[in-house]
Amino acid sequence: MGLIFVLVGIVNLVDAGGLRTLLAGIIARNFITKEKLQFVEKELKSITYGMFAPFFFINVGYQVNPQYFKIELLPVLIISILLVSFGKFLPIASIFKKTLSNKEILVVATGTMVNFSTGLIVIQLMFNNKLIQDNLFSLLVSADIFFAVGVPLIFSLILRKIKTNEL
Repeated sequence: MGLIFVLVGIVNLVDAGGLRTLLAGIIARNFITKEKLQFVEKELKSITYGMFAPFFFINVGYQVNPQYFKIELLPVLIISILLVSFGKFLPIASIFKKTLSNKEILVVATGTMVNFSTGLIVIQLMFNNKLIQDNLFSLLVSADIFFAVGVPLIFSLILRKIKTNEL
């Protein structure tokens, strides 16, 4: 307990805001029960995701350049989708070819194609740091949107076909 008072005194002398936050976290962890800490963490996550996620997606949509959604984008989008699909399918097929059937490999590969918010975060970071231009940014966002909407539909279709033995 005496160490905490020494740390508080040092932080106040240095006047470092970041250290105050760190120290508050250390103190909170020592005085709050594990159950209450998990409850607070769960509530904070739901509040932050619920509050800030819509702003992130609106920001990404606002930065997409609509001129790249013309008909010239369609062949590039189709090629991108095929490359991503084969990029997911081939490694899974080569790893699991001895343990899974072709149907199961198809289901696993299709299920791994959805990473909407994670992909958008990476794309947004690359765009903000000028690592990609707006045409590639718009293409990647549109491909991500396709996968977010299309993959669950394709996934349910594959599962339905497997269930009825049509595949």
